[in-house]
Amino acid sequence: MGGLREDTLKAGAEKAWRHGSEDYVETTASALLHRLYRRLGRHRFAIRAASLVRNQLDAVIRYHFSDSFYQAERIDDRVLELVGPLVTTFMDVGGNVGGWSVALLRHRPSARGLLVEPGTISREAKAALAGFPGVMVLEAAAGEREGTASFFESAKASQGSTLVEGAHLEDSIARSVPIVTVDGELARLGWNELDILKIDAEGFDLDVLRGAGGAIGRRSIRWIQFEYNTHWRIRGSTLLAAARLLKGYELFVSLSDGLHHANLARYGDYFAYSNYLAVRSDALSVLSPLIRAPL
Repeated sequence: MGGLREDTLKAGAEKAWRHGSEDYVETTASALLHRLYRRLGRHRFAIRAASLVRNQLDAVIRYHFSDSFYQAERIDDRVLELVGPLVTTFMDVGGNVGGWSVALLRHRPSARGLLVEPGTISREAKAALAGFPGVMVLEAAAGEREGTASFFESAKASQGSTLVEGAHLEDSIARSVPIVTVDGELARLGWNELDILKIDAEGFDLDVLRGAGGAIGRRSIRWIQFEYNTHWRIRGSTLLAAARLLKGYELFVSLSDGLHHANLARYGDYFAYSNYLAVRSDALSVLSPLIRAPL
């Protein structure tokens, strides 16, 4: 048995050599590199140094996507100027005091919409949207499935309130709130199509996307905007999971100069505040003034 294995290994080596000297050199170089990695991986000092360097390089990548760890590039105004006049139906998940919805309605006052906000600030959203009879405010959170959940609400910073346990601010008070889904609300409203879905759920964004899985699978939504931030790590969410769910859409990240095709293979998850926009193929052209070269 040992002789058979030795003959097999020799045959494999000869085949690799015959395949071409360049391939052989590349394979040898890769093997040597991995041998170095293996040795360094057994030394405590090398591991500490590698972790320190990795953390600093992660910070460099994060600042490539945003000027701040705590605030994303504003995509709202630029996108709404282009798509706003075309919107007839919208859903604003994590609508806060209604700022985004009001900005959209300036472009299309007749649009029908639903603002979903679990915080007590939903009262302010109702006041801000009182002049738009086609818009409803629902005091609830959105997620993957209907039910209830603990919402950690901050009195100091409403934008710091979240459903993600462990990501909430110190002054937050937990209270039970109802959970709805985007799919369920679309069915309740009788809307077969949705022009734009905006999600700002402070780390719960992937859950909201999953709750819109039916509409996404049917390509019933033209534009989907969602926020990505540090809370995604705590929640266990990833951009790759979001991209898989959004299969059939083109995914863009908003930077200061416009929208860039997301390059998840190169950058992966970096867990800093960013805004992403998923676009259905037939809804791309309207955004062409903002679309830039891939990162």
